[in-house]
Amino acid sequence: MNTGLTDENYEALARYRQDRAHETLAEIPFLCAQGYYNTATNRLYYACYYAAVALLWSVPL
Repeated sequence: MNTGLTDENYEALARYRQDRAHETLAEIPFLCAQGYYNTATNRLYYACYYAAVALLWSVPL
């Protein structure tokens, strides 16, 4: 059984992580408005993480 990922799979994973990064960034203003600065910082960290993973998935091997 071949378990390798196709180019389409890599592209889909990269798009998914990029979407997650954008969604996570969108949460930050609401959290700051409510005074949840530590949580907003956490969301920023994960947005950067998701964006970095998206970039890594988009690099051809």
